[in-house]
Amino acid sequence: MATVSYLPEKIALKDQCWPEGTKPLVTTRTMTYNHSAYIETCILGIINQKTDFPVQVLFHDDASTDGTAEVLLKYQNKYPRLIKVFIQDFNTYRHPEKRQLRKPFFDLISGKYIALCEGDDYWIDLNKIQKQYDGFRLNSNCHLIGSGCRIIYANGRQKNIQISSDTMVIGVDEYLLNEYFIATATIMMSYEVALCDLEDWMYKSFAADFLYRYMALKRGPIIILPDITAVYNKGVAGSWSSRKLTKLIIHKEYRDNLRALNYLNKHINIKVESIKYKKTKLRRSALLKTLLMTSKFLRFFLLFRFYKLLGNRNFLYGFRSILLNKNAE
Repeated sequence: MATVSYLPEKIALKDQCWPEGTKPLVTTRTMTYNHSAYIETCILGIINQKTDFPVQVLFHDDASTDGTAEVLLKYQNKYPRLIKVFIQDFNTYRHPEKRQLRKPFFDLISGKYIALCEGDDYWIDLNKIQKQYDGFRLNSNCHLIGSGCRIIYANGRQKNIQISSDTMVIGVDEYLLNEYFIATATIMMSYEVALCDLEDWMYKSFAADFLYRYMALKRGPIIILPDITAVYNKGVAGSWSSRKLTKLIIHKEYRDNLRALNYLNKHINIKVESIKYKKTKLRRSALLKTLLMTSKFLRFFLLFRFYKLLGNRNFLYGFRSILLNKNAE
C-alpha cells in the first residue's frame, strides 16, 4: 500500500486522484434495496464530500428490482477508481446464511473508519466525514462519532434533531440515562467496532445501529457533533422504519436490546441505577408498542391509563400522536 500523505486542501472525492494502491483512511458503506427514488441523491452526497485524505466508496445492492443497481453501476463506470458496487445474486435479507453471503462485500472494507449511509438517506454537509475524521484524530479513545440530522417523514414533514449546540462527549452511564438519538446516516465508527467486535448472535439482531453504539461505548466515550450533516428519510416505502410492527418483532427488539445491555455490562462497569433505568425504559417501550396493536377503543383506554401511570408531562401530545398511529416524538 502506498503511504498516505494529506492533500494541501480539501477536495471533493470525485475529483481526487491518489496513487494506485493508496490505503483509504475512511470507507463509506451504503446498503441498498429498491431505493431507486433516493439512491442518486445518496451517491452525490457521498462523492461530493470534501476531504484531504483518501476514501473508499462501497455500495451493496441486495438484488434490487427497481433499477437501483443500474444507477449504482452508472456511477461506478463514471468513477471506477472511487466507487465499488457489489450486487447480490438474490435477496439475502431474510436468508439464514446472510452473514456468509454478504461476507465478500464486507471483506472489501479497508478503511480505518467506516461511515454509514443507507441508500434511502443522504448527506447534506459536504465536510461531514472530514469533521468526523478530525474528531477521531483528536480523541484517540473514541470509536464512534455521530451528529445532528434532519428527519423527513413520509408525509413531507421535516424536523431537525440537534442534541446540543456544542460537541458532546458521552460516557456509557450518561448514554443509558438519556439515550441520545443518533441517526445511522450520521455515524462514523472504527473498523474494530464495525467488524471485529460482532458476536454471532448480533448478526441476527433486529438492527445493527444500536449495537454499534454499545460496542463503541465498551471501548470508550462516543461523540456527537452539533452539525446537521445528514437526512434520515423516516417511514418511506422500502425503508426499515416503514416495516409493519408485529408482536413477534416487538418481542425480538426487546430481547435483543436486553441482550446488548447485558453484553455491555459484562465488559465494563456500569452504575446499577443506569442499568435499572434502561431496562425499565425498554419494558415500557415494548408495552407501548404492543398497546398500539389493540383495537382503537381499547387502545384509547389502555393508553390513557398507561400515560396517567407514568405521569408523562407530554401526555396530551404523545397520546394524540399515538392514537393517530404516528410515532411519538
